Amino acid sequence: MTVPEQPEEPLVDQLTGLPNRRHLERVLDPFLERRKASRKPLSLLLFDIDHFKEINDLYGREVGDQALVRTAELLKSNVKAGDPMVRWSRDEFIIVLEDEDRDIAERVAQRLIDRVAGESFEILGKAVSITVSAGVATFPDDGTELPALLGSAQRMLQARERA
Repeated sequence: MTVPEQPEEPLVDQLTGLPNRRHLERVLDPFLERRKASRKPLSLLLFDIDHFKEINDLYGREVGDQALVRTAELLKSNVKAGDPMVRWSRDEFIIVLEDEDRDIAERVAQRLIDRVAGESFEILGKAVSITVSAGVATFPDDGTELPALLGSAQRMLQARERA
C-alpha cells in the first residue's frame, strides 16, 4: 500500500498575494547564514494590525479580509520594490530591509505606521481607519537566527502596544 503524497503547502498567501511565513522561513535562514560572514546589518520590521479582532467582530470577516488586503497594499506600496514582505500570521506582516541598521529601520517603521494611519476605506458607508504597530529587530545586534530576530521584534511590538 502506498501512502498518497501530501501536496506541498503553498508559499503565497491567497488573500493578500504576498509570500507567506513558510516562504520567509525557507529563504531567510540560508540568507542569514551567508550574511554572518559579511556582518552587514539587516532589519526585520514586524507589523500588527491594531484591534483586528474587533474589526472582525464588529464588521464581519469579509471586512476583516478587506482590512488585511488594504494594509498589505499600503505597506508594500511604501517600501522599496526589492524589500521582501510577507504575511506572517493572521494580522501580522514582516518587511525585511537589507543593509539597513536600526536607526533607519525605526524611521521606515514610523513612516509606514503614519502612512497606514493616514488612510481609510469605506465599510457600509462609513470611513474606517486602520492602524498598525511595529516592532524592529536588527541582525546581528538582536540575533543571528530568525527565531531570535522575531522574538526581539515581537517583544518590541508588545511593549509598544501596551504603551
